[in-house]
Amino acid sequence: MFDENKEKQFILQLFNLEYSDVQDVSCIRAGNTVIIDITLASDPVPCPVCGCDQPHIKNYVTKNITHSVLSDRRCTLRSHARRYVCPVCGKTY
Repeated sequence: MFDENKEKQFILQLFNLEYSDVQDVSCIRAGNTVIIDITLASDPVPCPVCGCDQPHIKNYVTKNITHSVLSDRRCTLRSHARRYVCPVCGKTY
């Protein structure tokens, strides 16, 4: 029987991530390729221009990383990185 929680725990251990640092994780199998889809929990950093510590999420950028953690199939780590916008000075980062 398939246990989704055990799969998520395995993925987090494999990439040395803490459960509290991850908002969502999933595994997609397509032929001889495994795609690990990860969205990290929000941890906004202060604006590099004005120092405002309450940025807004502007959008998400998908980053694909080819990873060699698996030896018998191709593995791609697909990360959804947040882009922030400062409500004070308008800087995006």
